[in-house]
Amino acid sequence: MKKRLSSCGLLCIVLAFAATVSAAPAAASDAAGDKALHYPLTMAKMHAFYEAQLNIMKAAFASKDPKLVDSMSMDADASFDETVAKFEKQPAIKKAIEQAGLTTAEYVSITDAYMGAAFGAAYVKMKPDAPLPKVYDRHNIDFFKTHEKDLKAMQKEFMGKIQQLSAEAGGDEAGG
Repeated sequence: MKKRLSSCGLLCIVLAFAATVSAAPAAASDAAGDKALHYPLTMAKMHAFYEAQLNIMKAAFASKDPKLVDSMSMDADASFDETVAKFEKQPAIKKAIEQAGLTTAEYVSITDAYMGAAFGAAYVKMKPDAPLPKVYDRHNIDFFKTHEKDLKAMQKEFMGKIQQLSAEAGGDEAGG
């Protein structure tokens, strides 16, 4: 019996993917992960990041393999190197990331830095007079705040493309 994903199932996949990516800063408890949190963000890197995410979702639709969706998550308890190795072992994910012009290590670094910047910006907003914890990178927080409107637009565009992929895959029966 073929497994089919409903639109709700697809939305759950996208939301789960976003949630697991959002947990990425917690994964940075090792030296490489700490360095990734301070990986300098640029708009060019953010464009490549969203392109890689779209490529990964396209691969998930094309594979029709529910296990690929599970392999896309970033475990908050895994080290940076374990996360990179996990993606390296998944040919479809590795290829999707490389097609965006990134290595898997760069993709994980951008993910960690981006989420760290978002959390850091929220921290600074809540506690403007408090010292900035080492886990947050001032440059990336400033980058995030400066480009927040553009980053939200990129995220909105990404979500629109995912909806389009769903519709092209058969609407309520994406991935099946």
